[in-house]
Amino acid sequence: MNTIKNFIFDKSNITASGETREFTIQGDAGSFFNLEIKNEDSHYYNFNTKTFQSDQSGLYNQELTSSTFVVDVSFPTVSDPDQYDIFLVAGKNTNHVDFKAVRFEDNSIDLNSSTGSSSKMLKKVLYQLSDVRLTITTITTSNSGGYTSATATTSDNVDVKAGGSTGKTSFTVVNTSAAGKSFSVNKKPSIDDIVCFRQQELGDQSDIPGENTFPTVANTDTVDGAISAGTKIVMDANVADNMLVGDRVTGNTELDNKTVTVVALNPDGDNTKEFSVSEAVNVADGITLSFSPRKNHRFAIDNVVGLKEGNIPTGTNITSKSRIAAYLDSVIINPETTKERKVENFRVKGVEGSGLPTFTNGVKTAQPGFITFNKQQALALANDTVKFYSYGSDALKEMNGYEIALSNIKTTITAVTTTTTSAVSNSVTIPVAEQGGIMTNVSTMSGIGVSASAVDPTVTAKAGTNGAGNLTVSAAQTLESGQTFTFANAGRVLTITGDIEILKAGTSNATIRFDIDRFITAS
Repeated sequence: MNTIKNFIFDKSNITASGETREFTIQGDAGSFFNLEIKNEDSHYYNFNTKTFQSDQSGLYNQELTSSTFVVDVSFPTVSDPDQYDIFLVAGKNTNHVDFKAVRFEDNSIDLNSSTGSSSKMLKKVLYQLSDVRLTITTITTSNSGGYTSATATTSDNVDVKAGGSTGKTSFTVVNTSAAGKSFSVNKKPSIDDIVCFRQQELGDQSDIPGENTFPTVANTDTVDGAISAGTKIVMDANVADNMLVGDRVTGNTELDNKTVTVVALNPDGDNTKEFSVSEAVNVADGITLSFSPRKNHRFAIDNVVGLKEGNIPTGTNITSKSRIAAYLDSVIINPETTKERKVENFRVKGVEGSGLPTFTNGVKTAQPGFITFNKQQALALANDTVKFYSYGSDALKEMNGYEIALSNIKTTITAVTTTTTSAVSNSVTIPVAEQGGIMTNVSTMSGIGVSASAVDPTVTAKAGTNGAGNLTVSAAQTLESGQTFTFANAGRVLTITGDIEILKAGTSNATIRFDIDRFITAS
């Protein structure tokens, strides 16, 4: 019995413009095989015409006259993604080498990484994807300073084959601030200032064994009227001022020994001082009840793909200084002795898939699961949409499947040019036609007639954020009306340039952003 030992070809994505691939079959001389290639429209490749056709076609009853058979396949230009199923079938007196499986995370077979076959048929798959675009732009993540009022951002793009690479490509990104705002640069940016984000919807909170999910009393109030085996309680004050749905209620022995929670505020719609609880309780008139908001480290999420520990979440109900992180409940036993050691009670990963993943064109694109935060989050976070930020080159790889290198990164502030609106005689007060883009204690003044002494004078104050007005400078000047002067070191136009090399592209469009809050001051 003869054996087909290997099936070799380039398994990377085919470019949308089409290309020719070489397929090599290795095995014992005298082996027979059939080879078919079928696209997603059920058209077969004709090895003679080198086109796809509706009638079944392929190489049939072919014999290996030596240990190697090589054939070229021409894949056409496509306007949308295509998939090619490749079938190598062992013929008479021939088998494939023994099957060695490689599996995806969902335990399904990774056809292209597996080798051999346990039957006569060996199947592989190729994907032809549309070219992708990597956009380079900027963002502000701290929501502070003047940049949040920027009126224009000019981005740059690099187009590349899905899964492919490029040489070094120059890029330019330009930001223009709103009137009255200005930029100055604090440091040279680097790839560590690149940020990516993924927006995901959270599900419900998830309790971790041993976690204190009601850690702190937030408010108290007094009961107005005794309750016997009831679920509705009336308080002295408006309940909306002292509690939230989901809060734990404590205040007597019965409540303290149970987990009774607030179910509704003003449940009947006619008493703003009444609330309902999760089970029937007994409460005496005049006692003080305490209300502890529910908080959790762990939440369900619709898609964990692209998220990792260290990602920074932003959203309306996110606890300050939160990040995705593992959770560890541990205890120290025999403290301050030679037998002291830490015992782990429970550990939870920062990101954990819990359901079957979804693969698109051979790439995992979705999987439900759970994420865990370093800080407990309010119950209100459940079902919110949250942005998860990550910095550096690894962020782009994790979130979008791109591997890049950046070099020659530079920032330039376009100097402000304006004119005097009247003459100045030995004064530090300079009337100018436009103050926009000039930054106090940063901008320096230069031009014909400027008395600089040792250095160009610095603007120490200005009358307004923009428009005509008086500037105050650090050295007295004598100037004519209508003269033009330049103010350096700050301005309204920030330009970032550099070179980018895509080492490996993802399978869809993506965006990288310079977080300019990390290297500029805006005012």
